[in-house]
Amino acid sequence: MDRLSLVSAGAVVLAATDPPQVALLRHATAAEWRLPKGKLDPGETPREAAVREVREETGLVVTVSEEIGRSDYDYEDKHGRAIGKTVWFFLARLPEAEKLTPEQPTFDEARWVSPREAETLLTWDNERDMVRQALTVWAEKKAEA
Repeated sequence: MDRLSLVSAGAVVLAATDPPQVALLRHATAAEWRLPKGKLDPGETPREAAVREVREETGLVVTVSEEIGRSDYDYEDKHGRAIGKTVWFFLARLPEAEKLTPEQPTFDEARWVSPREAETLLTWDNERDMVRQALTVWAEKKAEA
């Protein structure tokens, strides 16, 4: 059986508070805390998809800046098909923690959390890595200012 390849994109959305706050979503059925992300639409770049997915899943209108990393992994779908997935992550900054509106019914909660709480809540190691990378880029940019 052939391996299906999927590409998604998302963002680590940081609010410029001290310390910065991270936007997280809780998946309603899986009860997993996640970063906003999703599949690319036809003809869409990863950067465009990240902006769209953040808007659709959180209600936030953002621009993304730096690409902060890529996550590659394999899994089996519910039909037993082998899936190879690549997820591109970008950094999105907001001046303050704006109201989050989780996309219903997929997500039942959205909240701003501290980086430490994000480390605890996030379900997947690759997303914890992306938050750490985003915070590193954030600190570098702050030091340059």
